[in-house]
Amino acid sequence: TPTKVVIVRYPSLFGKNHLGGLIYTYYQLASRGEAIDVYDGGKKTRDILYIHNAVDVLMGVIEKINKLGAFNVFTAENKNPFKTLDIANIIKKYLHSHSPIVPLDMSKGITGSQSLPNTVSKSFLYSPKQIEKSLKLYIKEMKI
Repeated sequence: TPTKVVIVRYPSLFGKNHLGGLIYTYYQLASRGEAIDVYDGGKKTRDILYIHNAVDVLMGVIEKINKLGAFNVFTAENKNPFKTLDIANIIKKYLHSHSPIVPLDMSKGITGSQSLPNTVSKSFLYSPKQIEKSLKLYIKEMKI
C-alpha cells in the first residue's frame, strides 16, 4: 500500500484540559461573575472547534483514506463561525452567570485566520456540531 500524507489544519480548539484561549478565558470570567471584555465590539468571528469534534474529523479522514491522494491538506472549518459577543453570551447563559459583557472597540491583536489551499474534495470538509451545543458540553465537562 502506498504511503499517504494527510495534514489537517484545525481552527482554535477548546476542551476541558485546554487551559487558555478565548473559550477558557470567557468561561473563567463568567464562572467568577467578572466582566467579560469582548474586543472589536464583539463583531469579530472566531472559528472554534470542540476537541471531541476534532477527533471526529480525524476518524472521518481515516474512514476515507483509500479515496485520498498521496498528499492531502485541508482545513477543518465551521461554515458558520460565531461572533465573539455571541460566544460570550452563550457561555454566560449556560453558566447562569451575571457577568457583564463589555464590548470594547479596540482589538487585542487577534487577526483573521489564513486558510491553506484545500486539496480534498468538498465532501471531506467537516461541519462540527453546532457551536452552542459544543459550548454547552464544554461547560458541563468543566464542572465535573
